[in-house]
Amino acid sequence: MKYRGFLMALMLACTPAFAANIFESGGKTLRINDAESAVIDALGQPSRKAEIDDSRGNHVGDYYYYTVDSKTIRFKIQNARIVEIFDMH
Repeated sequence: MKYRGFLMALMLACTPAFAANIFESGGKTLRINDAESAVIDALGQPSRKAEIDDSRGNHVGDYYYYTVDSKTIRFKIQNARIVEIFDMH
């Protein structure tokens, strides 16, 4: 029990990336469930785009990658909506 705090700190220090419900930078704010067009309006075209396919090979969405403030931010887009914001720093 006395090592719990240490283990929590170690776990957080080893986490290279995290998911968020909101992205804010330079006066731009994007949230989960915002429209795909909001991402493009705020940040322009992605520097990289990757398709997401299910186990049967059906296209189910896209990952949009942006470099913002020297960090890579990944937006998961499904049904023309943001479903995940992932800071890959």
